[in-house]
Amino acid sequence: MRIRLKMAGDGGEDLQPLAEPVGEGGQAYFDRIKYAGVPIKVESKAADQLQMAWKVYYDPMILDATGSRLDGTGEKMVEARIKEYLKQIPFNGIYAVQKHEDYVQATEGVVLCPVQWAKHKYGDYGWMNIDTLITPDAGYLRFADEADLEIEFIK
Repeated sequence: MRIRLKMAGDGGEDLQPLAEPVGEGGQAYFDRIKYAGVPIKVESKAADQLQMAWKVYYDPMILDATGSRLDGTGEKMVEARIKEYLKQIPFNGIYAVQKHEDYVQATEGVVLCPVQWAKHKYGDYGWMNIDTLITPDAGYLRFADEADLEIEFIK
């Protein structure tokens, strides 16, 4: 048996892997205070990668076909809410597709927003489907590239 401790640093607006000396310092600290014979591994990894496709049915009296508010008070509100949800999940918390949909659907002007498909990957492993929920290996999920998020807007 081994205890695995996941850690991440606060990079201002978002989580990020700890700098190597900080991670090594964390490992040294836990090696010093742990009970004898209990192996501990301290890890700080880049976020698990996420890819998703959404269909967003919207109210054309509130949002346009990019998810921006017609009154000019917010650009790409839907995309922002999708990304915002990922940041508010507690570190090493469970990601649930249904809760993500609920969060985005609370955006004014969004009528319905089913996720069409979702995949995640960590490390050198391949992409894996997310059917209902997962616990990210690194402790958090992010889109690595803008192309990893597809949104089809339907009025």
